[in-house]
Amino acid sequence: MEQSSGTIALFKIKKHVIKRAVQLSLKQWVPVTLSTIAFIVFSPVMGGLGGFLTGSNVASNAMLINLQVEVTKQIGMSPELVASVQTASSAHMTMIMKSHFMYIILVGGGLA
Repeated sequence: MEQSSGTIALFKIKKHVIKRAVQLSLKQWVPVTLSTIAFIVFSPVMGGLGGFLTGSNVASNAMLINLQVEVTKQIGMSPELVASVQTASSAHMTMIMKSHFMYIILVGGGLA
């Protein structure tokens, strides 16, 4: 049980560090139009990366959803849209995680 609580604590620490870094730097060095376009492209990539690294849609959302919503509010986009993109891309990328892929191979009887 200690390992899972340590993992949760680590996710919370990462979430707060990333959120604070974005709050401090986003408005200082990226023009609004460029940041909006970059964020539209980068948001699903970041959600997918979170899903791939954690292997869980819930863990990915716990780690990254507040960051996504905070940036969305700063650049004037819909938080609901970005949250849904985060969730969908995370869910898709969890399926290619190595442990899930091996499970699919074992249950399905191989690649052939």
